Amino acid sequence: MEHGRKNPNRSGDDQDTGIKVDGREISYHSDLGRSVGRGMIVVAWIGVIAILAYFLQKLSDQQTFPNSNITGVVTADGARQITLQRSRNGHYFATGKINGVKVRFLLDTGATNVSVPADIAAKIGLEKGVSYPIRTANGIGEEFATVIKSLTIGTIEVTDVRAGINPNYKSESILLGMNVLKKFRMVQQGNTLTIQQLSN
Repeated sequence: MEHGRKNPNRSGDDQDTGIKVDGREISYHSDLGRSVGRGMIVVAWIGVIAILAYFLQKLSDQQTFPNSNITGVVTADGARQITLQRSRNGHYFATGKINGVKVRFLLDTGATNVSVPADIAAKIGLEKGVSYPIRTANGIGEEFATVIKSLTIGTIEVTDVRAGINPNYKSESILLGMNVLKKFRMVQQGNTLTIQQLSN
């Protein structure tokens, strides 16, 4: 009996692709295939987890900031109207624009004027005017006067709005104070706030 005889039907590249154990050939390709298969399963699970995490984050953001896409309507009597949903932390946020730049507002009936964090003001390009003292929860602070040419939320627009640039207000939201809110008719029902800007 001849030992180590090569199979003439196998190519040279296939000659050394396995070893014999108890007369049975174990293929390197078989082990490699199983490893690749396990790796693909791991990658697939990582992808599923990443997609799930993305949608959970989107859901959390939607609950925290539910008014990210406000369109608004114009009523039969010409009033411009928007509807806001209260966030899970009890506040009303609204996405809008200042001078054409997209921003997020926090409606604050306890604030006298619109207050813009200094870093957001810089991105928008608001001009910093004279400084004046303001009263805050932490004592006396300072703001710089500015004028917003256009402030819009959905179909609502207010022009030439006096506002303050606050260097100590660290937030991604702009406080929408009573100097703007007093111009609207607001009706709250449950977790829904309807805001109307009456026609002139």
